[in-house]
Amino acid sequence: MRILGIDPGLTIGIALIETVTLSGHPEMIESGQIMFDAAPPKLQKLVRAADYVAIERYNTGTGRGEDATTRQHEAVWTVGGVIFFCRLHGVKYRLQTSSDAKNVFSNPVIESVMPGVRVVGPHARDALRHALLAARTSQKKL
Repeated sequence: MRILGIDPGLTIGIALIETVTLSGHPEMIESGQIMFDAAPPKLQKLVRAADYVAIERYNTGTGRGEDATTRQHEAVWTVGGVIFFCRLHGVKYRLQTSSDAKNVFSNPVIESVMPGVRVVGPHARDALRHALLAARTSQKKL
């Protein structure tokens, strides 16, 4: 099963993994970081290549006080765009919290589940966390 993890934002993290492998470990098909303005064609291509998509749920603040600095419209728009592509191409998806992904798949756990994996950039690593969490939740394998 191919699972696409997405970390939305101005810089979007992506990680497409294959969960059924001969080694018994998930394998990285593609990972990286893309800028929001260049993302739509790439995201649509990746959604079409996936069997399942895991997207970080992004909640905006109220726009007052400390919350005002955490508002990222690009993250919300990315989530909406990915959901649109999933529905367009009939790909199942789920929204996940950042904290769930980080609590279950810390860096040492990622290394034990996918030995030697190379991921460039913090957003790509967060996307990988979401893909792995979805694999664990949907298949009860990891």
